[in-house]
Amino acid sequence: MNQKIKALFFRLNGKKEIPSAKYFVNKSIKYAFVVPFVYFKAKLKLIFNLLPDLNHKQLLFIGGLHRSGTSPLYNLIRTANGVSGISGTTVPEQEGQFLQSVYTPDSEYGLLFGFEKSCHLTEVDQRANSVSRASLLRSWGQFWHNKATCYVEKSPSNIIRARFLQTIFPEGKFLFIVRHPIPYAFAVQKWTNADITTIIQHWLHVHTILLNDAAFIKNYLIVRYEDICDEPQSFRNQIYDNFGIELANTINFEDKNQAYFSRWRSDPRLLSDCISTVSEQSLNILELFSYSLNDTYVQSNMSFDLNRIYQ
Repeated sequence: MNQKIKALFFRLNGKKEIPSAKYFVNKSIKYAFVVPFVYFKAKLKLIFNLLPDLNHKQLLFIGGLHRSGTSPLYNLIRTANGVSGISGTTVPEQEGQFLQSVYTPDSEYGLLFGFEKSCHLTEVDQRANSVSRASLLRSWGQFWHNKATCYVEKSPSNIIRARFLQTIFPEGKFLFIVRHPIPYAFAVQKWTNADITTIIQHWLHVHTILLNDAAFIKNYLIVRYEDICDEPQSFRNQIYDNFGIELANTINFEDKNQAYFSRWRSDPRLLSDCISTVSEQSLNILELFSYSLNDTYVQSNMSFDLNRIYQ
């Protein structure tokens, strides 16, 4: 029962443990005062058709596997000057996928959503049309600030839905965050019945889709979790150069990889199990991101240019 309660809090608020009393007090205040005001203001926007106009504005989608840093990355972006993200709602992690009805949220497929073929959406999907555009703008626009110059939406499954979203929003740009598969696997394992090998296979599968889809995506940037932690100023420059977004001078992005790497190194069977079940082609995907299952050291640069932003 205790584990089920923890899983519930993770699903709702990204909490790994049962929160403290202070957490419940803060949440009570939020849901009693802040959230009703946010939804009331959103309803007024719909009634009086005061939704943001995307003309000459930037639309940015953030994606990446769960526990890869999508939420702290989103919070960094949305709090920058001139940027508006979804906030103050009751949906988990303020993700736009839970506010719309055009496509199925990745939560319906579980944390290993990439294995579900129907979760991968592209331009051939019949829902990639102007009707969906209008619906999504209503769903998200009511929670964006009208005076912003950049509007942001974050959902993990955007990592395999960019082609679909790009068809609906040709002006859209994409920011993907990637984290080493070993810490990703351990971080996710506590919320799924899958073993480490299966979770790593999911990482490989999703990032294979990402690399294949990248050939069809016009404007995107891929960043690594480790690079944000190790070189925050370089990351800050990347965001400004590619999106014109000026982040705060201090970027607090905590590196939580090392504890997971220690667990991996302490059990050699994990490596042998992965090597025996993962194809050589899939392992090559790791090398493109300068990751390895044999060595937990993360190289300073990715093996090839994964970034393509056309202004």
